[in-house]
Amino acid sequence: MGGVMMRCAANALLGLFALCVVPAAGADDTSMKGRTSVASISVPAMPAGFARRVQAITDAVLEHHVDPPVRQQMVLSGIKSLYRAAGVAEPLGLGRKVSAITTVEQLDGLLRDVWPRAASRPLRAQTLEEALFEGLLADVSGGAEVMTAREARVAEQMAGNRYVGLQIALRMDEKAGPVMAEIFPGGPAGRAGIAADTVIEAIDGTSTRGLSLREVVDRLRGDEGTEVTLLLRGPKDAASRTIRLRREALARTTITGIRENKPGDWQLRLDGPEPIGYLRITELTGSTPHELRRLAGRMESLGLRALVLDLRYLSQDRGESAHSAVLLADSLLERGTIGRIRTAKGVTTYQADADALFRGWPIAVLVDTVTSGSAEWLAAVLQDNHRAVVVGRPTRGGGKATRSDSASLGRILRRGVPNAAPRQADSRTAVEAAMRTIVLVGDGPMALSMVTGILESGGGRGPGAGTANAPSSGRGVLPDRPLPASAGQLLSSTGPSGRRLTRDEMKARSIEFNTLFINEAVAVLRKALQTP
Repeated sequence: MGGVMMRCAANALLGLFALCVVPAAGADDTSMKGRTSVASISVPAMPAGFARRVQAITDAVLEHHVDPPVRQQMVLSGIKSLYRAAGVAEPLGLGRKVSAITTVEQLDGLLRDVWPRAASRPLRAQTLEEALFEGLLADVSGGAEVMTAREARVAEQMAGNRYVGLQIALRMDEKAGPVMAEIFPGGPAGRAGIAADTVIEAIDGTSTRGLSLREVVDRLRGDEGTEVTLLLRGPKDAASRTIRLRREALARTTITGIRENKPGDWQLRLDGPEPIGYLRITELTGSTPHELRRLAGRMESLGLRALVLDLRYLSQDRGESAHSAVLLADSLLERGTIGRIRTAKGVTTYQADADALFRGWPIAVLVDTVTSGSAEWLAAVLQDNHRAVVVGRPTRGGGKATRSDSASLGRILRRGVPNAAPRQADSRTAVEAAMRTIVLVGDGPMALSMVTGILESGGGRGPGAGTANAPSSGRGVLPDRPLPASAGQLLSSTGPSGRRLTRDEMKARSIEFNTLFINEAVAVLRKALQTP
């Protein structure tokens, strides 16, 4: 349950409120079969059109997911989740009944037959519906989320770096209610001078008391240019005040320099005599390739001739970043295979165009054990095409399997432990990242976020090798210049005598660890710049 709550909180900060269902207190993943339960509270009737919504969701998974489970498996898991939510025992022979279903009419009859007549606690029809949907998608590799069409639009805005809203992050305080946890600079709330920790007491005249965080977000959302009236109480205010804000789109900065001189103005040159620049990608979105092209022009005007590209701490597993990663790789490569995308419909291979940024510049890419998903794939592509030297620590990869092995999609999506084995020149392995995209369900009132493909680097395989159901498991990216073995000591929270380090000491170690990365990259680039 803690993991579910953490995912809900993360989505709240981003403004992405995909359907997130918290299991009932005391519920677990084991079957209720054979248990004795007291079900004395009646439940609402099954919602109208419910079977068709279930059918539409399973249709979408079967059509778009790269390795979908069978429909009967999804339906059976969904019904079991329904009974767990109601706190009652599931009927015997449920599997046989589900396996006999072939039409939506039969599915409707089954769901009406198994819909709980009573529960061990008061429940709304929506709660039961969401519980069945959660179980329906439980066996989908890589996970899947149901969201409304409106939430899907917000997700697409975030992926394109054009989120429309008040540009705030929210949290829910048990006593005060919804609180503005963070105010993003340059947004409507920021320009209005609203301080962090301000409580939202009412939205367009409706009190927020008793509303869930999701309900608050729904009321705050709206089309670009529309207005919302808020009743606010700041952390230092003696009384509440009313303010009217206009919803706007605000692009986030996804590439930064070595340090910020002033808001929005980053230093791009590393300290030292060498003309070496530094860029750190903090997020992969639709705007990232454009940002890189703009910064490349600035760096050329500064006379820089080498680049440190920092992909550390970039855990980019959202599939919507895959297209941005492909464009980013294309902008850095003059020629060669960018990679392949494998879906249930086949394999698409991408080749780099001749136009490339930083032409003739040596590049050092920094990676760490956190680097994953599309970011890990990007590092592998640059390494495979000999466009960059990879510096740092091995990335997570998809497991320990070699190129001759195959693994289930689930293993790739769960991500494996780092493989620190040295790179073999004659045995390169493909690095793979899950592509998570959003597809509409049925006629569009709902949408699904799920894995619809595998993004694969060029190393070790030819176009079309393997299948969507049995993709290769890559080793991750093994640095060309790994950090010294002693670097791991800087990550320890204790000193040589076992004494726990203070916060200041840990901060000093973190700075030293970061400096070690930079120095290793500079050493590589310094040598490259000196080579005729």
